[in-house]
Order: sequence, then C-alpha cells, then structure tokens
Amino acid sequence: MEEFNDSLNSVVQDTIPAIPSDQEEIYAKLFSLINEVKANTIPTELTQTDFDEWTGLFLASIAAIGTFLTAYYIYKDYRQNQINTSFQESIFKDLLRHYYRNFIVLHAMKIKLENNSYNSYPSEEHILKFKSLPEDLRINQFTTSTKNYDVLHRFELLLRNINTEIDVFLEHLKNPNLPLDVKQRDMKAMAFKFPMTSERILEITQTLKVDFNTREKFTAFLKSVSADNVQRKKSKEPSLESQQLIIPTRDENFFDQLDLKQDLDTDIKLEYDIIQLIPF
Repeated sequence: MEEFNDSLNSVVQDTIPAIPSDQEEIYAKLFSLINEVKANTIPTELTQTDFDEWTGLFLASIAAIGTFLTAYYIYKDYRQNQINTSFQESIFKDLLRHYYRNFIVLHAMKIKLENNSYNSYPSEEHILKFKSLPEDLRINQFTTSTKNYDVLHRFELLLRNINTEIDVFLEHLKNPNLPLDVKQRDMKAMAFKFPMTSERILEITQTLKVDFNTREKFTAFLKSVSADNVQRKKSKEPSLESQQLIIPTRDENFFDQLDLKQDLDTDIKLEYDIIQLIPF
C-alpha cells in the first residue's frame, strides 16, 4: 500500500510542470487529498487501549469456557450418579419380593411352631433373612424432589425399625422362659409388618411415578415370583405332613387383597419342609 501511495505522488509530481503555476492552490488541495487517502489506507497500529480490550475479551472468553466446562462435568457426574428409572423399579421389585417371601416363611414357621407347641425355636438363619438393607435404597441418588426425598427417607426409617423388631422377635422366640402370649404377639406383629411394608412400596412407586406402580402389576409380578418358586422346588418330593397341611385362616392383608391367596397357600406348603426347628 505504501508503494502505491509513493507511485501516486510521483505521478502527480511528474504532471505538475505541465500545469500552469496559477493553479498551485489546486495542487495543494490535491496533495492534501492524497495525504488523507494515504492516512486512511495505513492500518491502525495497536494502541495500549486496543491491547487492553483484546486482553479483556480473551480472558472473558477463557472464563466463559471454563465455567461451561465446569458446569458440564458437574452435571455429567451428577447424572452418572443418579439411579435411572429402570433401576429404581428393580430396587422396589426386589423389596416387594423380599417381603412377600418373608410373609410366606413367617406363616410356615408359625404353623410349625404351633404344631410343636412352641417347644422349640426356628433356626436363626430363617429369621435373620427377614432383614433388609435400608442403604440399598440409595435415596440420595434418586432423581426426586425434596418432597419425594422425605417419602423415601421415612421409608428407610421404617425398614430400620423393622430390622430392630426382627432382632427382638428372634430373641423372644429363643427364650424358653418367655410367656407364650408374648411370642404369639410378636408373630402377629411380624405378620402385619411384612404386607404393610409391601403396601407402602406401592404408595412410594406411585409417588415417584415409577412405571411399576399399580396393584395389577404387583399381582402379576408376585404371581411370577410364586410360579418360579414352585418350579425350583418341584424336583423335591414334599413331605406327607406338608401335603396334608391345612393353612389356617389369615388376617386380612395386602397380599390377599392382591388376589394371591392360592399362591400364598401353595408357597407356604412348599416352605413348611424347609423350616428347621431347634428344641429347647
């Protein structure tokens, strides 16, 4: 660009002699215009103000990118730690299966103890398996509102309390000096707690809007659990005692309300032979 301006000046100067001297004022104006063009075509040099502005813009861009990346990775880590809906459903199905099986084992145990006049107690393994692990709920990782978190927290406390009652139940059954009515009261309390907890699971799945949240789905699932149990145990011949077993009438409970009476009776008979009693 500078070479162009120099050439332009040279051309104008070469033509000046051919123009009358009385037009020097015009030449002056012409050179003035040329100098203005020259000034306008020279790139602006970077001043300190320009440098500060560019530096500020650069730093702001870096900060924005850093903020975005930080937010992205925090969100990504958060999502990875969340329990997705299908996993939530799996947790509740496991708990429902667990308390359904508890109810079956408890009733088989009750019948066997009554037939034995409570002169023995069940092997500890049967009762200790009644317990659940509240921490398996992982309520801190459920994607829920504060309200739903409170619902899950109360349920976790319920499971912990039931675990404590199971410990007391076991100690009472093992005590030969404890009055019979105390043991029967504990047995009745456990028979109430297991279906009650299962009904609470239904309420929670409805609150959390988990897909597994209707009585019909609970019934279908527990019928499949019962069918699997029958399939697993069909290879073992049941005892004559269990075949002739008459299942006593039960108090109204959540499982019977799910139209599982026949499934329960079948499962209780299958469990009867498995219950081991230890004499005092």
